[in-house]
Amino acid sequence: MVCVTVNGTDDGSAAIATVTDNHSNTYTAVDTTTTGASFRSSTFYALSFPGGLPTTITATFSTGTSDYPAILVDEFSGVAASAALDGHNQQIQASASGTDALSSNTFSTSANGDLIWGIAAIPNATGASAGTGLTAEQSLVSAYYTEFKIQSSSGSVAATFTPTGTSTASITSAMAFKHQ
Repeated sequence: MVCVTVNGTDDGSAAIATVTDNHSNTYTAVDTTTTGASFRSSTFYALSFPGGLPTTITATFSTGTSDYPAILVDEFSGVAASAALDGHNQQIQASASGTDALSSNTFSTSANGDLIWGIAAIPNATGASAGTGLTAEQSLVSAYYTEFKIQSSSGSVAATFTPTGTSTASITSAMAFKHQ
């Protein structure tokens, strides 16, 4: 299973339409959010993914163009083969500072042992680290971050990140996936 986030800034007209790869996997769009400053972040996932094979993932914009596009991809095993998405949330924050200040907002899961995947998209950031109890996966150009954890018991959860200093307008997202 792979989780994908596509991010970028634009003139307000660019819309992320699809994510595809060279293995013809099906990518499901989950959330897309745009800040007032035309900074956008979208999340996708593909359940059937050929781990270990070279893969090219492509994001296509339906209209307009995106300045500074960025794609982050994390691959996981042990996720249910169907009906895996167990919750998600996404939030825009004008600014944030302090421990776990960037948050997707909470949502509820229904299964024990869910994989929780989080992403923070922070334009003009000076850095960020994974939230409390989460493990950092990737960072790209000090503006895009991914993290994960296994939620032992179902219930309320959120992806959180700790910005370095005070963040500018940001988008934080989270998706939960049931285990096999």
